[in-house]
Formats: sequence, C-alpha cells, structure tokens
Amino acid sequence: MDPASRQTREDMIRELIAARAYEMWENQGRSHGRDRLHWLQAEQEIMSSLPHDGAPSAGINGSVTQGSPDVPAKPAQRTRRRASGKVRHGK
Repeated sequence: MDPASRQTREDMIRELIAARAYEMWENQGRSHGRDRLHWLQAEQEIMSSLPHDGAPSAGINGSVTQGSPDVPAKPAQRTRRRASGKVRHGK
C-alpha cells in the first residue's frame, strides 16, 4: 500500500473511531473523565471489524488493537469486612 492511500485509510479509521467514541459518550450520559475508555472501546470495535492478517498491530494512538484493551471492562469487586468480622463481597 502506498503512503498516500495508507494515510487516507488511517484517517478514515480515526474518524470512525472518533464517531463511535462520541456515540458511546452520548449514550452513557455525556460523563466526563471516560474519554480514554470510550476511545479504546471504539478502537477495539472498529479495528476488529476490519480485515487484517491476524498479526497484532499498534492502533491509531499506539494501543494494541487486537484482543481486549488494557482497560478492564468492569471494575473489580471490593471486599468489605462487617463489624461482626465476616467478609462481604460486592460493591
């Protein structure tokens, strides 16, 4: 692929990722401070839908685009100790 068409393809992919990340931001109530998470999730969705040779590659912003992003999908559950000394798992 020549450099000009490669740049055009990367620009198109970046625009798709940005649009998807914006959509996620709107759907989640326009919460602030989650822009990186939205970008990484959008990048994973878009890049996984594109044809590739199976080799992991760096994404648009340098993150790995194959597999799950390095941001956990769900926060780990906390463990609380009750006054009785029993351990309670959950939020």
